[in-house]
Amino acid sequence: PAGGNPGAQEVQVGNNGKVFFTWSSFNLIDDDVICDRNGDNDLFMYDSASSNDNKIELLSISANPDFSDMSCDAGASDKTANDGVSDIMVDASGNKVVFVSSANDLISPQIETDSDDDVFLWDNGTIKMVSKNTLGDDGGNGQSFNPVISADGSTVVFESLATDLVAGITDGSGSSDVFVWSEALGVRLVNVDVTGTNTGNGSSSKPSVSGNGLLVASE
Repeated sequence: PAGGNPGAQEVQVGNNGKVFFTWSSFNLIDDDVICDRNGDNDLFMYDSASSNDNKIELLSISANPDFSDMSCDAGASDKTANDGVSDIMVDASGNKVVFVSSANDLISPQIETDSDDDVFLWDNGTIKMVSKNTLGDDGGNGQSFNPVISADGSTVVFESLATDLVAGITDGSGSSDVFVWSEALGVRLVNVDVTGTNTGNGSSSKPSVSGNGLLVASE
């Protein structure tokens, strides 16, 4: 998409022609429509088939629109989340995008209580937290990052320093581990040791996933 101040950081394109990108400029959309609350990169979509005049939509919208913010125009219909977005990746269909953010107001009810990076999934208009703890009431207790989504959109793999994403597992390394998430099965640990109750005794990183989401590899 053209226009706006320079600021595009990451760009991904789905097979449906939708373009997803992070951008730090808000003259892409009227200021009285969107209030920028973080001054950082946010997630946008350009859809040539959209009926909107500029065909650009903000996706990383705050799920708490009534949050008091003196810097916002009283007439703003939407507000950005309270922190930025990075590490975006789109599935083949162009209907799902994974990303990283430390914002705590992307989902409702709000459950994130710390400032750690978490992994989120934008699923055709709905944002879900991928890196939830085992209780489902907060993000993990450590940074989660480097998400990869399968081509069919069924599976997300990511790295994390959190130790509370999978029940019954003891962190034996104190370093990053690789996890896999699906809608049906939730979060599972990839680099589990032979006992099935501990992480491996070293770090695991740089995950990748097959197109159908059934196979995961890491270093």
